[in-house]
Amino acid sequence: MLLGAEIHSSPLGGSEKLFLKPALTSGILSENQCSGIIALAHKEDRWRASNFGQRLIYSLPSDLCDMVWELVRPWVPSRIKGRRLKGFFEPTAQLFWYQRGDRFPPHSDRAAEDEDGGISYFTVVIYLNNCKGGGTYFPDLGLLFQPALGSALIFPQDLVHESQVLTSDSKYILRAQVMYI
Repeated sequence: MLLGAEIHSSPLGGSEKLFLKPALTSGILSENQCSGIIALAHKEDRWRASNFGQRLIYSLPSDLCDMVWELVRPWVPSRIKGRRLKGFFEPTAQLFWYQRGDRFPPHSDRAAEDEDGGISYFTVVIYLNNCKGGGTYFPDLGLLFQPALGSALIFPQDLVHESQVLTSDSKYILRAQVMYI
């Protein structure tokens, strides 16, 4: 459940004004796609430890990153601040595995820059499972989003947000930054 944010049921196709606060869409990924991504990560067993808490990180292979990008692309602005949409910054396309008791403290996401002069403006978080606790909270806006399988939360990177304490066994999110050039 998202309280107070924009909720979208169809692609946005270009208006950057819609993204002044978090936007949510459901059904970006199907249940089968979500479980397939999680299964692949566990099969390859290339998890690495995070700098915060116990969460683990898995970097998405390029082909999987490209597939997810094609599903997300219609939902993000095609232009912002005079720049055109480029795609995900692949090094940031990662799967995060939170375990019971994990949280991520309040922070804002640092913009990524690439060798082509691209810069990221938005973070995309796709929830790959349902869970209890572990919601994404935007304290300055008083907005809380509880993860729902296959839904995507898209927000400007300068917004302070946190992952609240996870009270169920696991939470999986796919996180990426959207680049503009």
